[in-house]
Parts: sequence; C-alpha cells; structure tokens
Amino acid sequence: MVLRAIAPVEQQKRRSRANAEPAVRAFSVAAEPVSRPTPLAPEPILLDAIRALRELRDEGLLEFRRGRGITVTGTPEQSAVVERAKELLHYARTQGYKPDELIRVIQQLG
Repeated sequence: MVLRAIAPVEQQKRRSRANAEPAVRAFSVAAEPVSRPTPLAPEPILLDAIRALRELRDEGLLEFRRGRGITVTGTPEQSAVVERAKELLHYARTQGYKPDELIRVIQQLG
C-alpha cells in the first residue's frame, strides 16, 4: 500500500521534470554566453583626479609619501603665484619669448 502512495508522487515529479526541461533547454540556448571578467580600468574621473594631484605635486604644493599618503606643503599664496606664473609664461610664448628669455627679463627686474 505504501508503494501505491509513492508511485503517483514519483509520476508527478517525472511529469513536472519533463515539462520543465524544454523550458530550461530553451532558456539555456537563448541565454547569452557568459563573458570573462575584464580587467578593471580606471574611470576617466579618477584619471583626471590623479592628473590634478600630480600637477599640484609638480608645483610643489603637495608631497607624496609612500605609506603616509599625501601632505599639503604649499600655501594658497604660493598656489596663486604659480598660477600667475603659468599665465605669464603662456602670454610670453604668444609674444614669441622662450622660457629662458622670460627668466632673464624677470631677473633683470628683480
């Protein structure tokens, strides 16, 4: 009697598997292939931030220390002078002066 009660349950399981298999096969065929993970590329915003930090370091306003992070070494006044110097250099170039010629002019004034 126990076998008779189990038999209908087993038949139901087989039917449900048989009905589900075509759907699973159709899904697996229609699914896109899984792509391999690509190496992480830095975001453009992150690259801009890194570039800006390097410019500040080159101007002497920041100091990079391995294991200690970034330290501010310049002042707002120093930053303003560096900015004005860049503008002067750009203007001198548009007027036909080379950087060494501009340095000589500044030295003569000082």
